Amino acid sequence: MAVGRSRRAPVRPGHPRTGRRSISIARYLTTGFAAPGPNPPSPATRRLLTACLDLTTTPLLYEVKDRNPAALARLRAVDEALRSQREDRHWANALLALISNLVEDYADRPTGQKP
Repeated sequence: MAVGRSRRAPVRPGHPRTGRRSISIARYLTTGFAAPGPNPPSPATRRLLTACLDLTTTPLLYEVKDRNPAALARLRAVDEALRSQREDRHWANALLALISNLVEDYADRPTGQKP
């Protein structure tokens, strides 16, 4: 065996080898460097994280940039939900930071203006 190489256990038939632990990604959301919160995020925060990730990835991101009315309505709804969320404010603020440019560039500008 060569030095520096790790040795992997054999894969059993029908057993996936992922090597990953199930963690709550939402727990690690911050606007800057910070340790994860001690408590897990609420279900509402987890749903909003999913909605934000949907808005910032294809194909929905292209629909926002093309100013599709349904996509812009969804963007505005997520923005409003994050602003009105009372629990997990630090996580809601991190998500607002994630989508704030999309809201400013596409949802708040008249249709004829380009960002």
